[in-house]
Amino acid sequence: MNEVENADALQAIFSGETYLVPEKRKVKLFSSGAIHSEKLKLLFILKNENVETASQSELEVIQKTADWKDLKLKREEVGIINIASQPTSVVNILKQFSVNNIVALGVEPQEIGLVIELHTNKVFKFIDMNFIFTSSIEELLKNEIIKNKFFAAIKSMFK
Repeated sequence: MNEVENADALQAIFSGETYLVPEKRKVKLFSSGAIHSEKLKLLFILKNENVETASQSELEVIQKTADWKDLKLKREEVGIINIASQPTSVVNILKQFSVNNIVALGVEPQEIGLVIELHTNKVFKFIDMNFIFTSSIEELLKNEIIKNKFFAAIKSMFK
């Protein structure tokens, strides 16, 4: 690299937004079923400041997703983390849980320590994991187009 390329690289690094990654701490996992498995097949990350786990409408959508036959999941293989009551990062989550598929409901990538640009309702692969970033449950339930795009994306996640 020459001096101009170095200067451009440094400028790009220091002119971008910086996000704090929450310190390492134990994250509480909630299950959409009775008991969560040691190896989760799907993790929902949401941000709801009104409840510790998930609202009734959030839980219903998550359970319907877990029960969807095309995905071949069991409710106990689907976990929920509410980052409103316990800020965390993907790194911290991966240190505690074995999961390859993450759906972020109304959560921006930087809120979980990812500095990435993405499109909503599409499967995004990162470090051998699949992510879908989508709207909050309330928006999904109100907007049929967003809901259909989300369910198409999650179906493709499990092909």
